[in-house]
Order: sequence, then C-alpha cells, then structure tokens
Amino acid sequence: MFATMWRFYILSLFCLVGWSNSQSCPAQYKRFTPRHTFCIRRNPRCDIKRSGVSQKEIEDFENIREKGGVPWEMNTGQLVVWDEQLAAVAQKWAENCDFNHDCGECRTVENFAVGQNLVIQGSTCQGHGCKEDKLTQPNWQKAIKRLYEEVLGYQKDWLWSFEEHDGPQTGHFTQVIWSRSWRIVCGYTSFKECHIVLPFLFYFCFKFVSLFVIWSRSWRIVIWSRSWRIGCGYTSFKEGGKYKRFYVCNYGPGGNVAEQPVYKNGQPCSACPINSCCGSSCGGGLSYPGLCKILDPNTAPKYRKPSNLFFCGASSNDEDCQASVTGANKWKKVKSVGGNYDSIVLKGGESSTVTFNKAIIPTKNSFCLLIKFQKGPVDASRGDQSSFTANFKMDYSFASPMQIRSRTLSFTDIKIHLRWGVKTKIAFTFSVPRGAGRHVLDIREISAYDGPCDSLSI
Repeated sequence: MFATMWRFYILSLFCLVGWSNSQSCPAQYKRFTPRHTFCIRRNPRCDIKRSGVSQKEIEDFENIREKGGVPWEMNTGQLVVWDEQLAAVAQKWAENCDFNHDCGECRTVENFAVGQNLVIQGSTCQGHGCKEDKLTQPNWQKAIKRLYEEVLGYQKDWLWSFEEHDGPQTGHFTQVIWSRSWRIVCGYTSFKECHIVLPFLFYFCFKFVSLFVIWSRSWRIVIWSRSWRIGCGYTSFKEGGKYKRFYVCNYGPGGNVAEQPVYKNGQPCSACPINSCCGSSCGGGLSYPGLCKILDPNTAPKYRKPSNLFFCGASSNDEDCQASVTGANKWKKVKSVGGNYDSIVLKGGESSTVTFNKAIIPTKNSFCLLIKFQKGPVDASRGDQSSFTANFKMDYSFASPMQIRSRTLSFTDIKIHLRWGVKTKIAFTFSVPRGAGRHVLDIREISAYDGPCDSLSI
C-alpha cells in the first residue's frame, strides 16, 4: 500500500530565457523577440512521457470558470474560445520543463499581448506502488479549482482598477476572470524527480504541476472577463527519479492591466459585445447563460463606443477613415481574431505619411487622442529604429509634431491629452532611417474624444 499527498504551488510572473532558439523561427514571432517561446528547442534534459491537452480538458476549464462564479455580478463575462496559436506557444513552454514564466514578449502573438498563469501541484508517494500512468495523468479540475480559491482573499474594491496588493496572492484569480481576455491556451507537463530527504531517509516521489501559462498574469487572468481566447499545452516527463506534471495556459488578450478594471460590476449580459449573444438571445443549448458568446469565434469582440469626435478603425468603413497618403503607399488591411488592423512594412530610407481628411472639432477646451498600434523591426534582434510621429494642423495656431512611443512591441493603447479646443486635422508619419532593416507598423484604431483622457473609459 502507498499514500499520496498533494501539494499545490502558484507561481508569480517572471521574465526568463529558455533553451536556445532553433535555427528557424517564423517571422511572426521574430518581430517580438529573438527568444520567443515558439522558437526555443525542446529541453534536452526533459524525458517526456505524456503531452497534449484534450478537448474534454478544455471544456472542464470553462465549466469551472463559470460554475465557480464570482461574488459580484459581472456584466461582460465571456465564454472563452480555444486558440490554436496560443496553444502551440503554450505547448512549447510546457515542453521546456521549466517551472518559471517565460517573458511577456516571449509569448506575444500578432493578435494581442498574452497573459499567463503557472501553478505547481505536487504529491508525495511512499512505497513502490506508484504507477507511472497514474502519476503522469493531468488533473486540470483540481489545479484550476486551487487557483480560483484565491477569491477568498480578494476584495470587491480592487475590481475597479487593477494593481498589485499586499497580503493574500490573488493575481491568478483575476486573470481567470479578466473580462477582456477571450482566447486561452494551456500547456501541461508531467515529469519525475525523486529525493532522499535527510535526516529521515524517506524516499519521496514529488509530482509537480505547473498550470496556467495564460496572458501573462496569474489567477487574475482566470477571471479577467474580457479575456476570451485560451490555449493550453501539457507535457508529462521524467527527470531522474522524479515525475513532474507541467500545465501551461495562455490567455488573450492578457489581463492584469494596471489601472484597468478586472471587470465591471453589473447585471449579467448587460454589457456584452455587439457581435455576441447572451442568455435567451443565444437560443437553446447554451450551458452558461450568464456569459457573452461571440457569434463568430474568428472575429474579435466589438464593444459600443462612447460618443466620439473622430473614429477610424480597420474594421470600419467610416468617412473618418478617408485620407491621403504621401511617400510609400504600401498599406494593407489584415484580418485578425484580435481585431483587424492596417499594416505597412518599410525598408531603410522609406517613409509614409497618412493625412486624414476630416478635422476634429472639440466642444471643450481639450480633447483626447487614442491610438491602438504596435510597431518595431521585422527582426527584434536588430532593435527598433523606426519613428512614429503625430502631426497637427490648425487654422490659427501651431503645435509641434509629437513622437509616439511604446514600451512594448505588441499592441498597446496610447492616450494623448491635447490641451487645445480648436479645429484640428491630424496626420501620422512612419519612417525608417537609411541603413536600418525592415520595420512594421500596425494600427488598429485612431479615435478622438472630448475632454481629458482621464475621463475616458474604453
């Protein structure tokens, strides 16, 4: 006879370098970092016994996410959609057999930044009755439930603006319910590792489970109500005398964004995307009536926009988007599950300027310009040398061009408070200096709103 005792560990987010990159890395990943997780070689010390995630395990995850609930009503909770690209990246990290988070840009995809949760589940087996098949079998339900239990330490007041807090760890929980994460991928690894523990000389077989490589931010990611795509990977492997089970889940878009609400309190279904159904509007067969369901899983959620002065999105045909282009005119529209965007790739020495025909006419003494974009070199190892500039033209005033910068190579929202209230035409210039390699700029949305940016909730 033998006894098995389970232990769980939840890991916070850290930025690490995995095994060296393979010789061939797809361009869609090289643009974010030369150390992208998809491009790393399998850990040569990892003796994999079992790998992959079944459809049943995917369904179990969403079942727990819904049945676990939250102690406050959520108005934008969404059914998650399995994402093969997120899954492929998560599986790569699971096969790395390293119970640490990869870095944020190491898991980024073209559609959005990606969140991640890791949980370790361990057991002690005494005696010789431990069967390898049982030790390498994943238990997603127990691991996810352990993450959700962080709700016990979470306070309602923390929902309205995300930030790190002292006290009980709750980050894994908030990613699970993060309201704008809607694609998820998970990975799992099981491996064996044995120890002789002194002074008692007991022989222990520890089983470790590292769960959730979801949009980069722990359990907070599990509840982030607008995270709606998920991809997971699983690997069971043996290391020395120890078995370990490693789970990885990636969420998109990633949650745990500073100063953003985890989700908004309100009547379920009251703030769903306009391209979704909820409750009775979905017809029969909906297992989770309190969650929004995107009608076409291959399109991004579309939310009602607040009243604006100007709006041009790559998915719209608004007259606001009418513009003239000078310089290189290589713009193309890209369809994406994270939301469509306009994209251009320039060589060294090239430049492109887009000037919008419609003027922005504020009714207040200032307005907020919002730009959703990502830019950088085609090969991140060369560094970003490009320039992205906003230019403003007014009838009786002048404003200097403004450099638009981002701390990340993935999609980001930049809000610019323009402290004047006069009619303004806007133009944007993207340029690459001579001698530099190819660079890319993707723009998902340009919009303007009356008043200062701190009054804007998008």
